[in-house]
Amino acid sequence: MGILQFSGKKSKPNAPLDKFERILYYACSRPHVDCKPIFPSGQCFEPNTGRGHGSFFLNYIYRVYGVCEPNFGTTVKDDPSYGDCHNI
Repeated sequence: MGILQFSGKKSKPNAPLDKFERILYYACSRPHVDCKPIFPSGQCFEPNTGRGHGSFFLNYIYRVYGVCEPNFGTTVKDDPSYGDCHNI
């Protein structure tokens, strides 16, 4: 039996935040996209930053659809989950 290695996405530190936030708001308005975890009182709301929410969202889209916008996201090997916010 092999060891599973985490592979996910997070926001790039140099991603243009204004465009990134517009994509995030657009995506959250679409059906079948669950953005509740990054809304106030959601388990992934903190840190309440565009990059924090963006990292959760990029990883979510990567996990569900297998795609990532290369201008905004990068691959990570370390699981970014914390507290009750699970990215797997």
